[in-house]
Amino acid sequence: MGILKAKGSYISFIDSDDIWKKDKLNNQLLFMLNNKIEFCYTSYSIINKKNSIIKFIKAKKNIDYKDLIKSCDIGLSTVMLKKKLLKKTKFTKITTKEDFILWLKLSKKNIKMVGLDQKLVLWRKLDNSLSSSIFQRVKDAFYVYNTFLKFNLIKTTYHIFLMSINSLRKRYL
Repeated sequence: MGILKAKGSYISFIDSDDIWKKDKLNNQLLFMLNNKIEFCYTSYSIINKKNSIIKFIKAKKNIDYKDLIKSCDIGLSTVMLKKKLLKKTKFTKITTKEDFILWLKLSKKNIKMVGLDQKLVLWRKLDNSLSSSIFQRVKDAFYVYNTFLKFNLIKTTYHIFLMSINSLRKRYL
């Protein structure tokens, strides 16, 4: 609904429990304009329920489809993109990983996804969030790989395993 109602040329997303730093939109937009970028994501800090930083995720300079299917290292609340990219490519109706599917769709269209290594977002890790449920994450990962990407059962299982390892590495190491 928000995308349809948006009047500007750019769209940014934020989950209700995440926090943007006050200069996020300005810094990211200037970076995109100066470098003629259509899709940008940033580095971010992971915080706990007491707002203490527990981990830092550095934005890779670029992510393509091949990198993305192994690990979704793009935080939803860090993304800014040109609104025109969303005219024909929409979010999928799924409990979690809807952003991951959107990034996969866009990367399949060879949209260049560029990382800005500035900590502009605080991503909140909560024990009771949808993404904290291992069962829900595995179920939705199965949907992504088997149903959306049409991978066979062996390839689906392999990619769920890869994503799980990368998720553990990202959040705990």
